[in-house]
This record gives sequence, structure tokens and C-alpha cells, in this order.
Amino acid sequence: MKISFHLDPDQWGLDGLASVFIRIPQLKRHWELAMNFRKIYDQCGMPNPLVLDLLFLAGACYTVDKQVSRNHAVDNWTREFEIELPVSDPDCWYDVADDLDAMLGFLTGDIWHFTFRPSNMDLFEPGKNWRRRKPFQATAVHLFSGGLDSLAGAIDNLAQSTRSRLLLLGHYDAPGPRHTQQSLYDNLPLRY
Repeated sequence: MKISFHLDPDQWGLDGLASVFIRIPQLKRHWELAMNFRKIYDQCGMPNPLVLDLLFLAGACYTVDKQVSRNHAVDNWTREFEIELPVSDPDCWYDVADDLDAMLGFLTGDIWHFTFRPSNMDLFEPGKNWRRRKPFQATAVHLFSGGLDSLAGAIDNLAQSTRSRLLLLGHYDAPGPRHTQQSLYDNLPLRY
């Protein structure tokens, strides 16, 4: 199943992210990718282009996985994706494409093939009047899903050093684990 991502140079979201459109001709579907880059900018400052590519790639993979039903696969399980993404440095991404394909295949049970093309524009532009707070200086980054494994990973890191400054990253779908994530997050500083 071929899936392409396109940036629209004439449209920008209020969060500073270029309008990103996903097209799946085989399913006659298209939609806009929504990611809140404003929060990332507020917390971390302006990421370099490769970091933005990685965030875009992760959001693209998550969206494809959630939006393409497994019943579109021949065996009703293993989907095969041919993803074409615009990135800042295609050569850099081609160097890791096989590893990326294998990693996503392991995580999802699907077959992934990536091709990369040069982006026709920057992915993100902060607004002219945005006031960014001082960036959080993290010593480590942890996924924080609201599950026991991600909580244990955060606790292990915090228990090893009183100077740990973790950046916890999570996501949720409605209704999702947002309440659980927030509750766990609120309780971590009480002990660490």
C-alpha cells in the first residue's frame, strides 16, 4: 500500500507546523497530520532539522498504523506499507532505512519500506510573537505511556542519580491513558 506525505507551502497550522497531508490512493483516503509542535518548541526550543524529521517520521508511522485497518491486508494482519516522506536530508535517512524498516516490522508485525525525498520547505516555523520559556535541560529522555514498564524505567533513572532531569514523552488517544500518565507524573517528584 503506497502512502505519501506532502507539505503545503501555502498553509501553516497555528502550532507552527507546516500543513502535512497524507494520501493513500489505494484506499481513496487522505487526511491532514495533526501534531502539536508548539508544545515541543515551548519546552525544548528549535530542534535541528534531523530531529524534526524524526518527530515527523514517528508521527507519520503512528498515524499510518492507527488509520490503516488490518483488514486491508491479504491475511487480515500483515500490512505492507510503502511510505514516501519529505525530509531535510534524504541521504542521512537512506543510511538507516533498512534498520527503520526492520524495527517497525518487529514492533507492528507489518512490512515497512521507506523512501525519502528532499523537503520543499521547512517543517516548522515558530510564530513571530512566540515567547519561549527557557528550555528544559534533560539528562535523559524516557517514553512515558502510563504503563508499568515506562514508570519503572523512569524510577530506575531517577533512583540512580539525584541530578537526573528526565524529559518524559507520552501520547494518548481519546479517551486513553492521559489521566494515568498525569497522576504518575504528579507523584514522581514526591519521592524523587
